[in-house]
Amino acid sequence: MDFDVSDYLVEELTELQNDIVNDATFILKDNIVGDLKS
Repeated sequence: MDFDVSDYLVEELTELQNDIVNDATFILKDNIVGDLKS
């Protein structure tokens, strides 16, 4: 039996990337709002 973990890894990476993108977007918005207020 040929077991391929790449499908699982890709899903894990995608979830991790989504988290990173969400965090980055939140930080960016936070910085922009902070700049506008000051």
